[in-house]
Amino acid sequence: MSRAKNKISALAVKRLGPGKHEDGGGLRLEKTATAAKWIWRYSIQGRRREMGLGTLDETPLSEARKARDRWAAVLASGKDPIYERKREREIVVEEIHRVDPTFEQYTMSVFEARKARLRGDGERGRWLSPLKHHLFPEPAPLKWSTHEA
Repeated sequence: MSRAKNKISALAVKRLGPGKHEDGGGLRLEKTATAAKWIWRYSIQGRRREMGLGTLDETPLSEARKARDRWAAVLASGKDPIYERKREREIVVEEIHRVDPTFEQYTMSVFEARKARLRGDGERGRWLSPLKHHLFPEPAPLKWSTHEA
């Protein structure tokens, strides 16, 4: 027996009152008087899980269905969609940290660009010393190994 999908129309989404409204395939719209969110319910290894897919304001019905289908494919491959989404987000954050300059790097590039306008090329006014002392992170201490390799 197969379960029906896409039970709610886009027009009905706007008219639905507060409550839990099933679209099929585990997709649910949970509405309160002031907010609404999409939830995808699934089971993995006998455990019931719920994964948020976004608010109704940010995510229309069509996008929620696409997200449901995408994560259902991940589930079909044997992976937990919640852990996979977390892993994907961590990869994005690592890429941002790899590409974006740190505060110290940004400050040094601005200082280098402007130091010709400062007295003594910025050394006389000690422009950087307060930043280095109070804002830049201290280098990590060296860790000494107690055993030989």
